[in-house]
Amino acid sequence: MISRRNATGNHPLAEHVQARIRQSDPRLKGISVDVTGPDIVYLSGCVRSFYLRQLAVSVARQIDGVHHVSDGIHVLTPVAVRKPQ
Repeated sequence: MISRRNATGNHPLAEHVQARIRQSDPRLKGISVDVTGPDIVYLSGCVRSFYLRQLAVSVARQIDGVHHVSDGIHVLTPVAVRKPQ
């Protein structure tokens, strides 16, 4: 079984990916990065748009040493508001 270590566990690749994601857009500060295997990162957290989700994945894919990005990011969608009758 592959152990998962996140950026707070001082894995250099996770720390680097997380820093680059946060630099790309401050709205991505809630994204967590786990290293799940050699050259594999897992992104998790919640964002407010599909654009932000894709941005985080795209940034992670561009980093040297990352060959696969597993996307566990959830997009929060607004709840439909109904007018009172």
